Amino acid sequence: MAVITVRELRAILDRGDRPLLVDVLFEERFARQHVSGAVSACVYNVTFLDQMAELVEDRDKPVVVYGVDDEDHSAMVAEEKLLQAGWISVFRLGGGIRAWIREGGSVEGEAPASDLDEEAVFQAPSGVVTVLPAESTIGWEGRNTSGSHRGSLDVESGSFRFSSDQASGEVVLDMRSIRNHDVEEESLRSVLVAHLLSEDFFHTDAFPRARLAIETMRPLHREPRQPNHAVQGTLELRGVRAPFECEATLENLEAGRMTLEAHFDLDRTLWGVNYGSAKLFRYLGYHLVFDPISVNVRLVLEA
Repeated sequence: MAVITVRELRAILDRGDRPLLVDVLFEERFARQHVSGAVSACVYNVTFLDQMAELVEDRDKPVVVYGVDDEDHSAMVAEEKLLQAGWISVFRLGGGIRAWIREGGSVEGEAPASDLDEEAVFQAPSGVVTVLPAESTIGWEGRNTSGSHRGSLDVESGSFRFSSDQASGEVVLDMRSIRNHDVEEESLRSVLVAHLLSEDFFHTDAFPRARLAIETMRPLHREPRQPNHAVQGTLELRGVRAPFECEATLENLEAGRMTLEAHFDLDRTLWGVNYGSAKLFRYLGYHLVFDPISVNVRLVLEA
């Protein structure tokens, strides 16, 4: 695979040669800032090759693709797709648009002087933010030997207090709201939900709420779009308190709102949800239920 440096590309452009310069990042990223003279063809689109065919009919014409930098695989994937589809002369700009800007290359767009990743860097609020239950979602998935079941439950309340760049807080879940989303027949779905609400599982008559007390939520210094906070605290579920930790992604929205997203597995037996656990029972047959529960969290918060 051929890599072209910023210096080599600028020399070609200075001679008046015009390879097709293609920004393969998301269209909104292109609109915000791109190399002067570049066109947009997002490699994440399933229509990427169709877009390229519309941009240039002659597959012998030199094409230079670029992404963010060398750690970003967008340009590499675009290069591979084009070569496999019959383009002859495809080059990848070494260092991507970061290197282009760093070496004084011209850029244009809606905000050409902006930092490349400023819209992706989380800006922590100050003070208390409140969870909006109606806009927040908790998804779950449990598994057994024959497949899996998935569903959701409601957030009852929650808030976080931010001080500097760290936070603490609490989220309360309504365990009586457990729903199933994959069993189509109403009668079978009702039986499953009733079993989950029963003493075999979450015993919601006695323990209608779960509480996650977040003791610390501290930032992780990582590339944008990766989990950017480490969460530690205590989860109280079915009357049992046990340590809890996960990684979460916090992102700013408009008008002082923000989201917190996290994806993790819980070993249910740590909270006394023991039904069908192979480490506690023998000869379970089709009653075997695997211990991990996968949880997907999206909280919407407002100052």
